[in-house]
Amino acid sequence: MHKIQQRGYSAYGLKIRSEVPLTEFRTAVFRTEDVLVTYREKDFHSEGKKDIPEIDIDGAQARFCFPGVAVFHVIGGNSIIIEPEPTISASLLRLYVEGMLMGMILHQRGACVLHSSVFEHQGSAVVLLGHVGAGKSTLAAAMYRRGHRILADDNAAISITKPGLRVLPSFPFVKLFPAVAETLQFADEDLGVLDSSMEKKSGRVADRFSEDPLALGRIYVLGRHFGPEITPLSRLSATMELIRNSIPTRWGHKGDGTQLRLCAAVASQVPVFTLRTFSELRGIGAVADQLELHLGAKRSSTPNRGVESGAALTGV
Repeated sequence: MHKIQQRGYSAYGLKIRSEVPLTEFRTAVFRTEDVLVTYREKDFHSEGKKDIPEIDIDGAQARFCFPGVAVFHVIGGNSIIIEPEPTISASLLRLYVEGMLMGMILHQRGACVLHSSVFEHQGSAVVLLGHVGAGKSTLAAAMYRRGHRILADDNAAISITKPGLRVLPSFPFVKLFPAVAETLQFADEDLGVLDSSMEKKSGRVADRFSEDPLALGRIYVLGRHFGPEITPLSRLSATMELIRNSIPTRWGHKGDGTQLRLCAAVASQVPVFTLRTFSELRGIGAVADQLELHLGAKRSSTPNRGVESGAALTGV
């Protein structure tokens, strides 16, 4: 069993007490937590099929079994219980907690949780939506280098309450491949190791991180199959894209009526567009230019913008 020491953190507007060090979350002091993350000895009843990951979601309870790593239980929007394998590092476990398990917590608490990265433009949140490898984190980091604030990476938790839709801030880091970090001119001191088993780095964006929820302004669906022009989606098409890229269907798990209603509510209140993403590193600047132009943004005077349009860069 891992050494146990509870610490306080904050993310997504929640107070989190955890026995797993959540190093990307901000530390916090409080008396009563919203979410408790604990270890327990592995229960043989939790064992899944050999070598096959399993996700079971039943209302307010979810079970994630990753052979060789751990069995995770997410309960009632306020509890994460971890049954780890003895040799698994805490740094790897925390990536599950900070990512998909917090996504499940937010889903259980009634948020619409999209697989996306989010930056701020003129006081509102801009969501970059898409499948794994679509370039969400990279494009968000490129917008950060151009002077925009970052709001979230990987999970965008949208609170659907009056008077409107608001995106909750996550934590001041984005996940980047080393070649992307170099292209965007992230300093070595702003890059951290996620886990020894992972190539991606943790890019610090604390100097331009939005700590407050922001009204949701626009959503862009990234894909390499889209046409060259940014194109608005119909409400129906937008709803389908949101369902496809939200919890739980983004994990290949069957959704329900609640997910459909949440996605339809978002698609009915904000414009959703398609945006053809880059295919190689030299294309990041052009896509960022196109996005800024569509948003009506003036080009930033922030120094060290990173990748510029037309820069001669190594391809991916």
